[in-house]
Amino acid sequence: MPGAIHFVLLILLLVSKLLDADNTIRLPIYKQQQHAWKSKRVYSRLGIRSTSNNTTNNKANLYNDAGSEYLVTVGIGTPAQEFLVALDTGSADLWVPSITCPKASCPYTRYNDSLSSTFMTTGEAFDIAYGTGSANGTYAMDIVEIGGARVDRQQFGLVDTTENVILMPDDSTFEVLDDNEDDPVAANGILGIGYPELTSSEHAYDPFVFSLAKRGLIPQPLFSIYMGSIYDDGWAGEIIFGGIDESKYNGQLLYAPVARLGGLGSSNSFYAYWMVYGQAIRVLDSSTNDTSPLLDVRFSDTRGVIIDTGTTLTYMAPALAEQIVLAVAGSNNNVILDATSGIFIINCDLKKTNRRVEFGIGSHLYAQSSLMRISLAARDLIIPLDSDSLDDAELCMFGIAPWVGDSTASLSTSSMILVGDSILRSLYLVFDMDRNRIGFAPAANSSVIVSKGSMIYSNSTGTDRSRNGNMDDSNASSASLSFIPCTLSCHFFVLLLLYLVL
Repeated sequence: MPGAIHFVLLILLLVSKLLDADNTIRLPIYKQQQHAWKSKRVYSRLGIRSTSNNTTNNKANLYNDAGSEYLVTVGIGTPAQEFLVALDTGSADLWVPSITCPKASCPYTRYNDSLSSTFMTTGEAFDIAYGTGSANGTYAMDIVEIGGARVDRQQFGLVDTTENVILMPDDSTFEVLDDNEDDPVAANGILGIGYPELTSSEHAYDPFVFSLAKRGLIPQPLFSIYMGSIYDDGWAGEIIFGGIDESKYNGQLLYAPVARLGGLGSSNSFYAYWMVYGQAIRVLDSSTNDTSPLLDVRFSDTRGVIIDTGTTLTYMAPALAEQIVLAVAGSNNNVILDATSGIFIINCDLKKTNRRVEFGIGSHLYAQSSLMRISLAARDLIIPLDSDSLDDAELCMFGIAPWVGDSTASLSTSSMILVGDSILRSLYLVFDMDRNRIGFAPAANSSVIVSKGSMIYSNSTGTDRSRNGNMDDSNASSASLSFIPCTLSCHFFVLLLLYLVL
């Protein structure tokens, strides 16, 4: 959505004054922020109320639109009808607009079941809610293809109503396209690649990528993702179904087990999200010889850390997010918190900081478990808003934000952490469906460090140099942090930014 981004940048300027290898298949992908928290079956199981073998790697290029969206081309039906859909590890359903969806809500290509000789209806309702919108329709079955990978009778959602999911073009001269016209590069559906239990169906079914694995259509039951830098516009990233590209990462892959929902050892526990066990978070200053952390938060119980390529920023409990941004910024004079959106507007000069943000990942539910730590340069979490380059930017936001709004209440109260593209783009990721684990390695040309070892220290207080560190962030008080309040114009800017860019 380049047009939308250009429009937002104009708004920002005004507001700132007021404040391929052989046998591989490559395909385009374009990323849009979608929060898929609300699988009805996951909620019901947790007791929460929801308001022929192909041995080639199937490789698809990822299209990076200013770090906000990655899309892949999917063909559905016989003959295939093509859609650009957002790649999303945080949900599990594939869905596209139906021909019955009004053009006002579904302005791009719409699936016409009467044109497919292999279409089958299921009669089951399809309903999914995201943090920013929803999609509703019915489940259907048809042939689904991504490059040379084909799954017959694949279940997917056929949507006839949407709300704030398919972003509309912002250009006032835009005219609704006829069905025979080419679409612009824009998300026109979602390819969810989470676990079967995360699907919105009343009865679990295998999402596309799990169908590929179970039917032997890929050489290994895994997929890997490389996003590239936020500044690498265009076809800079890559997803491989069934393989790993060793040229896209440095060092070795370290694996963490996928965390179950429902409790360790519980008969009701199950895999749903691509989620690992969070052990601790700290902020360090690498420019000094003093290795004690500026912020050291160790969780009394491990936190679920969801790995979600379908979300632009990284979200966590408000008190914890505030502690991190203040430890990075060094002073509340460097940060503006918009109370409505929860986005931190941060001083772009902090691009010069030598501070790092570290995440400790455990091997199981207990907080004392140790496995690996992922250390990111704080500079990589500073996102320019008024420039394509951080060096030239005068208006920036921080890549970590607090949970906000009723739509995220269930995850916020459970203290889960959602790791989005603001962090994931620095990593090479491998999702192993057979062994239920996620592999992490530094992405090529990134400054991230992935290493073995614990973030548990002999100092039992865990405060060290930290002004805000706590053994359990649930005890942290946001009242101790004084942020510059946003004016009305600042609220207007942030809301526009959320709607049009993220």
